[in-house]
Amino acid sequence: MSGNLAIVQKYLDRVANLDIQGAFKLVADDAIYYGPDGQPFDKTIMKSLFGPGTQLINPIELEIAGTTCEGDRVAVEATGKTVLANGNTYRNVYHFLFEVRDGKIVTFKEYCNTKAIDAFSSAISSSGK
Repeated sequence: MSGNLAIVQKYLDRVANLDIQGAFKLVADDAIYYGPDGQPFDKTIMKSLFGPGTQLINPIELEIAGTTCEGDRVAVEATGKTVLANGNTYRNVYHFLFEVRDGKIVTFKEYCNTKAIDAFSSAISSSGK
């Protein structure tokens, strides 16, 4: 297993288990996250996006279907499922593209079913968080 793949797998495992602080120890301070809509966010904003969501979900059952590593880039195909605080099940399919340099994630692009994201965002909004 490549070192870059191991870093990405640790990051995804920590996020899936809602260990956001631990996950972000693997992310460079100047990292850029691109959400499903392509909008870029820096590390500070990325951390704030995770905050409200972790209070509304249980750990995520993240199943990695496949990975591809080439140079600094790691691609991950995965599915995820969790139960929301309101009892509804959230499921999504993902393709993640990471760039890792010097042992830290510097770029993270997420591609997923945005209809499912909209439903999750609505759950966060209606909770008052």
